[in-house]
Amino acid sequence: MNSNSFKNIFEVSDYIFNMAAEAGACDEVPVASAVCTIDPDVLNNTDQNLNDFIHSFLRGEDLKGLKIIGKGTNQILDKKDPTAHGELTAIRDACKYQNSERLTNSFLITTLEPCIMCGGAVILSRLNSVLFFAPALKGIGMKTLLSQNPGQTHAFNHYPELHHLTEYENQASEMLRSFFRLKRTV
Repeated sequence: MNSNSFKNIFEVSDYIFNMAAEAGACDEVPVASAVCTIDPDVLNNTDQNLNDFIHSFLRGEDLKGLKIIGKGTNQILDKKDPTAHGELTAIRDACKYQNSERLTNSFLITTLEPCIMCGGAVILSRLNSVLFFAPALKGIGMKTLLSQNPGQTHAFNHYPELHHLTEYENQASEMLRSFFRLKRTV
Protein backbone atom coordinates (compact mmCIF):
# COMPACT_ATOMS: atom_id res chain seq x y z
CA MET A 1 0.00 0.00 0.00
CA ASN A 2 1.22 3.50 -0.72
CA SER A 3 0.93 5.78 2.25
CA ASN A 4 -1.74 8.46 2.17
CA SER A 5 -0.95 11.86 3.67
CA PHE A 6 -3.55 13.78 5.63
CA LYS A 7 -3.57 17.02 7.61
CA ASN A 8 -5.99 16.41 10.48
CA ILE A 9 -8.57 14.21 12.18
CA PHE A 10 -11.36 15.56 9.98
CA GLU A 11 -9.69 14.36 6.77
CA VAL A 12 -8.82 10.97 8.27
CA SER A 13 -12.29 10.40 9.72
CA ASP A 14 -13.95 11.29 6.39
CA TYR A 15 -11.62 8.84 4.65
CA ILE A 16 -12.45 6.08 7.16
CA PHE A 17 -16.21 6.71 6.98
CA ASN A 18 -16.02 6.48 3.17
CA MET A 19 -14.18 3.16 3.45
CA ALA A 20 -16.81 1.87 5.90
CA ALA A 21 -19.64 2.91 3.55
CA GLU A 22 -17.94 1.06 0.68
CA ALA A 23 -17.68 -2.07 2.84
CA GLY A 24 -21.39 -1.80 3.69
CA ALA A 25 -22.23 -1.44 -0.02
CA CYS A 26 -20.40 -4.77 -0.55
CA ASP A 27 -22.64 -6.38 2.10
CA GLU A 28 -19.89 -6.40 4.74
CA VAL A 29 -20.47 -4.91 8.19
CA PRO A 30 -19.43 -1.26 7.68
CA VAL A 31 -16.33 -1.14 9.84
CA ALA A 32 -13.15 0.53 8.61
CA SER A 33 -9.78 1.12 10.22
CA ALA A 34 -6.53 2.89 9.49
CA VAL A 35 -3.08 2.72 11.05
CA CYS A 36 -1.54 6.18 11.14
CA THR A 37 1.90 7.48 11.93
CA ILE A 38 3.88 10.69 11.83
CA ASP A 39 6.74 10.81 9.36
CA PRO A 40 9.93 9.87 11.28
CA ASP A 41 11.76 12.93 9.89
CA VAL A 42 9.09 15.15 11.45
CA LEU A 43 9.21 13.27 14.78
CA ASN A 44 13.01 13.41 14.88
CA ASN A 45 13.11 17.16 14.20
CA THR A 46 10.85 18.21 17.06
CA ASP A 47 10.74 17.98 20.81
CA GLN A 48 7.29 16.35 20.62
CA ASN A 49 6.73 12.62 20.89
CA LEU A 50 3.99 10.56 19.24
CA ASN A 51 1.61 11.06 22.19
CA ASP A 52 1.94 14.83 21.83
CA PHE A 53 1.06 14.51 18.14
CA ILE A 54 -1.92 12.27 18.93
CA HIS A 55 -3.28 14.79 21.44
CA SER A 56 -2.84 17.59 18.88
CA PHE A 57 -4.62 15.37 16.36
CA LEU A 58 -7.49 14.83 18.81
CA ARG A 59 -7.84 18.61 19.19
CA GLY A 60 -8.29 18.89 15.40
CA GLU A 61 -4.99 20.61 14.76
CA ASP A 62 -3.24 20.23 11.41
CA LEU A 63 -0.21 17.97 11.65
CA LYS A 64 2.79 17.89 9.39
CA GLY A 65 3.81 14.37 8.37
CA LEU A 66 0.55 12.58 9.28
CA LYS A 67 0.02 9.56 7.05
CA ILE A 68 -1.94 6.34 6.82
CA ILE A 69 0.34 3.34 6.46
CA GLY A 70 -2.32 0.62 6.70
CA LYS A 71 -6.03 0.50 6.01
CA GLY A 72 -8.75 -2.09 6.07
CA THR A 73 -12.43 -2.83 6.10
CA ASN A 74 -14.33 -5.89 7.19
CA GLN A 75 -13.90 -8.56 4.50
CA ILE A 76 -15.32 -11.55 6.33
CA LEU A 77 -17.81 -12.55 3.63
CA ASP A 78 -15.55 -11.72 0.70
CA LYS A 79 -12.57 -13.68 2.03
CA LYS A 80 -14.64 -16.38 3.78
CA ASP A 81 -12.49 -15.65 6.83
CA PRO A 82 -13.96 -14.91 10.27
CA THR A 83 -10.75 -13.06 11.24
CA ALA A 84 -10.89 -10.61 8.31
CA HIS A 85 -11.88 -7.67 10.50
CA GLY A 86 -11.02 -4.14 9.38
CA GLU A 87 -8.60 -3.63 12.26
CA LEU A 88 -6.64 -6.80 11.48
CA THR A 89 -6.52 -5.95 7.78
CA ALA A 90 -5.19 -2.47 8.60
CA ILE A 91 -2.60 -3.85 11.04
CA ARG A 92 -1.41 -6.45 8.51
CA ASP A 93 -1.21 -3.77 5.82
CA ALA A 94 0.81 -1.46 8.10
CA CYS A 95 3.17 -4.25 9.18
CA LYS A 96 3.82 -5.05 5.54
CA TYR A 97 4.41 -1.34 4.78
CA GLN A 98 6.81 -1.01 7.73
CA ASN A 99 8.37 -4.43 7.07
CA SER A 100 7.99 -5.16 10.78
CA GLU A 101 5.63 -6.94 13.16
CA ARG A 102 5.86 -3.93 15.50
CA LEU A 103 4.02 -0.65 14.96
CA THR A 104 5.40 1.22 17.98
CA ASN A 105 5.25 4.71 16.45
CA SER A 106 1.75 4.28 15.10
CA PHE A 107 -1.87 4.46 16.18
CA LEU A 108 -5.12 2.87 15.02
CA ILE A 109 -8.29 4.77 14.16
CA THR A 110 -11.42 2.69 13.69
CA THR A 111 -15.15 3.21 13.34
CA LEU A 112 -15.95 0.59 16.01
CA GLU A 113 -14.16 -0.26 19.24
CA PRO A 114 -11.97 -3.31 18.52
CA CYS A 115 -13.21 -6.72 19.63
CA ILE A 116 -11.00 -8.88 21.84
CA MET A 117 -9.38 -10.59 18.84
CA CYS A 118 -8.45 -7.25 17.26
CA GLY A 119 -7.47 -5.91 20.68
CA GLY A 120 -5.01 -8.79 21.00
CA ALA A 121 -3.49 -7.84 17.64
CA VAL A 122 -3.23 -4.20 18.79
CA ILE A 123 -1.34 -5.32 21.90
CA LEU A 124 0.94 -7.71 20.02
CA SER A 125 1.77 -5.15 17.31
CA ARG A 126 2.55 -2.57 20.02
CA LEU A 127 0.34 0.15 18.55
CA ASN A 128 0.68 3.25 20.71
CA SER A 129 -3.00 4.20 20.82
CA VAL A 130 -6.46 3.22 19.59
CA LEU A 131 -8.95 5.90 18.62
CA PHE A 132 -12.47 4.56 18.08
CA PHE A 133 -15.73 6.21 17.08
CA ALA A 134 -18.46 3.87 18.41
CA PRO A 135 -18.15 1.69 21.51
CA ALA A 136 -18.69 -2.06 21.29
CA LEU A 137 -22.20 -2.62 22.60
CA LYS A 138 -22.29 -6.35 21.91
CA GLY A 139 -19.56 -8.68 23.04
CA ILE A 140 -16.40 -7.60 24.77
CA GLY A 141 -14.56 -4.61 23.39
CA MET A 142 -10.99 -3.55 23.89
CA LYS A 143 -11.83 -1.20 26.76
CA THR A 144 -13.26 -4.13 28.71
CA LEU A 145 -10.32 -6.35 27.75
CA LEU A 146 -7.78 -3.87 29.12
CA SER A 147 -9.73 -3.28 32.34
CA GLN A 148 -10.23 -6.97 33.26
CA ASN A 149 -7.24 -7.11 35.61
CA PRO A 150 -7.01 -3.66 37.18
CA GLY A 151 -4.86 -4.88 40.07
CA GLN A 152 -2.44 -6.78 37.84
CA THR A 153 0.00 -4.41 36.22
CA HIS A 154 1.59 -7.17 34.12
CA ALA A 155 -1.49 -8.88 32.66
CA PHE A 156 -0.32 -7.74 29.20
CA ASN A 157 3.09 -6.77 27.91
CA HIS A 158 1.75 -3.58 26.32
CA TYR A 159 -1.06 -1.18 27.16
CA PRO A 160 -2.13 1.12 24.33
CA GLU A 161 -4.00 4.32 25.17
CA LEU A 162 -7.70 4.20 24.27
CA HIS A 163 -9.55 7.28 23.05
CA HIS A 164 -13.32 7.22 22.45
CA LEU A 165 -13.99 9.92 19.84
CA THR A 166 -17.53 10.73 20.97
CA GLU A 167 -17.98 13.45 18.34
CA TYR A 168 -18.06 10.67 15.69
CA GLU A 169 -20.07 8.16 17.72
CA ASN A 170 -23.52 9.05 16.36
CA GLN A 171 -22.41 8.85 12.73
CA ALA A 172 -20.62 5.53 13.21
CA SER A 173 -23.42 4.03 15.31
CA GLU A 174 -26.07 5.12 12.81
CA MET A 175 -24.10 3.58 9.94
CA LEU A 176 -24.05 0.26 11.80
CA ARG A 177 -27.72 0.47 12.87
CA SER A 178 -28.82 1.26 9.31
CA PHE A 179 -26.83 -1.64 7.93
CA PHE A 180 -28.37 -4.16 10.33
CA ARG A 181 -31.86 -2.64 10.01
CA LEU A 182 -31.64 -3.21 6.25
CA LYS A 183 -30.36 -6.77 6.78
CA ARG A 184 -33.35 -7.58 9.01
CA THR A 185 -35.87 -6.33 6.43
CA VAL A 186 -34.44 -8.40 3.58
